[in-house]
Amino acid sequence: MTEQTQVAQVENKPYQPKSEDLAKKQITIPGIGDYHLFMKQNKESRFFSITELKESARKNRIIVPMDYCEQFLSKLNQILEFGIQYQSKAPTKTAHEDSRFAFTVSMHTEAGRRYYFDVIDKDSVLNLKLSYIVDERRDSIIVDLASLVYFVEVIQTFMKDFPSLTGKDDFHPHRNRRLSGRTSSTRRGPRFNNRGFYRDSAPPSVRPRQSHNFRPNFEESDERKKSHALKVCSDPAPCQFTHNAKKYMFEIVEGDNTFMRITEVIGESRKSTLHVPIDCLNKVQSVLAEMNDRFSAVRSADPTAPKS
Repeated sequence: MTEQTQVAQVENKPYQPKSEDLAKKQITIPGIGDYHLFMKQNKESRFFSITELKESARKNRIIVPMDYCEQFLSKLNQILEFGIQYQSKAPTKTAHEDSRFAFTVSMHTEAGRRYYFDVIDKDSVLNLKLSYIVDERRDSIIVDLASLVYFVEVIQTFMKDFPSLTGKDDFHPHRNRRLSGRTSSTRRGPRFNNRGFYRDSAPPSVRPRQSHNFRPNFEESDERKKSHALKVCSDPAPCQFTHNAKKYMFEIVEGDNTFMRITEVIGESRKSTLHVPIDCLNKVQSVLAEMNDRFSAVRSADPTAPKS
């Protein structure tokens, strides 16, 4: 009889073996952070986790059981849709300049897991603060909305390749209580107006003790070695140019999907980011050349136009 089984019998709790890693992806966002997305299985339960890699011993981690994966994805897609609408209505945001949260939704499971999706507008750059609360532990990670789509792609792959086996993946991580019932998503805080803006200030930061939590397994598996991390391929530094107080950076980012990232920076603040699929760069180059030719022709025909 193993030592773990003996301890489990003394505590009158069924012994659960360490979870097995089914897949792993890594997303690297230069200037923001590195994230590991693990697909795991524990007996008949499946779940995925998003871990923010940090130098400190304590790493923020979000855990989602697979029977709630579809609902979790719907919240992320809702955030992406809001980001598109919000950016298109940028001039109307002045009435909400004092709002820290531009938009927020939440979901919870019957086992007591709570998830809060808060969109924060900082200097016209939208970031998602994703918080995960279970018992007395609270974890949160921040992802810019421009990069959120890559998290969605990985989670969609997990849901397709590793669906729930029993529909009963949601269980209390410490009391070993399985619950499969689903709850409707709720919104946190005071009333929302019809545009979804959150008017209250953010709740105080809470860092409760971390004695109870899953322990990640970072041992390399065959599936892990097949995964690809996002990495910046520009060497030795991204191409860039400066115009007045603005800097424009061009980077090739390689991973499961390779793309060019164009970033506008003012001072130390990143203002906007554009991702262009690598196989579309020739089209972009052709469009820019055509626009430049048209613009030059218009300027040549206008005698009042200043000469370049």
